Amino acid sequence: MLIETTFTPLQSLAGGLLIGAASVMLMAFLGRIMGATGILAGVISPTGWSDWSWRAAVLLGMITGPVAV
Repeated sequence: MLIETTFTPLQSLAGGLLIGAASVMLMAFLGRIMGATGILAGVISPTGWSDWSWRAAVLLGMITGPVAV
């Protein structure tokens, strides 16, 4: 089975801008670098509730974001 994809430049640009803005805000407000493996490791072994909550929110967005489109 062959899967056909269509390039969507505006949606791609918007997605890139959102990811960039989220990583800049994470660095500015929490002093953390946005990386999937670090976020997952922090969910598995958190250092506190506030640390776990933002990591869980990012993971939830990573899982539900593609489904919502």
